[in-house]
Amino acid sequence: MNPPRVLTHSQRRPAARGLRRACLVAVLAGGLAAPLAFAQLRLENIEQCIESSSDVLSLPAAAGGTLTARACLACDSQRLDFSSDTRYFIGDTQVSYARLRAVASARPMSVYVFYQTGTRNLTRLRLDAGADGASQ
Repeated sequence: MNPPRVLTHSQRRPAARGLRRACLVAVLAGGLAAPLAFAQLRLENIEQCIESSSDVLSLPAAAGGTLTARACLACDSQRLDFSSDTRYFIGDTQVSYARLRAVASARPMSVYVFYQTGTRNLTRLRLDAGADGASQ
């Protein structure tokens, strides 16, 4: 009778070794392809902001129609449209347009005018968080 044959590690699992190699090749190929895929991404600017001041920006009596905004007295002005989706903030607190206008007219302060690049619709008007009466 023949004694049992002892197999070396490489003889026992040739299929498993091939699978490990295939996984390693796939991981390496993915690692090399990932930076190329990210390089192909194109970032698109969907919103812009005009940083202005309440003494330069003239807010209309009521929300609606258009707002003419500019960063400084010598800067070109831009006409932007209010929409039903326009939101108003003092710092991080959402307020009514009437409240925002009242606080902005009290003293000069920074006003941030956000609008959609393509449509030029106002998305947000925001006063600095340090504005008086922000919590009211």
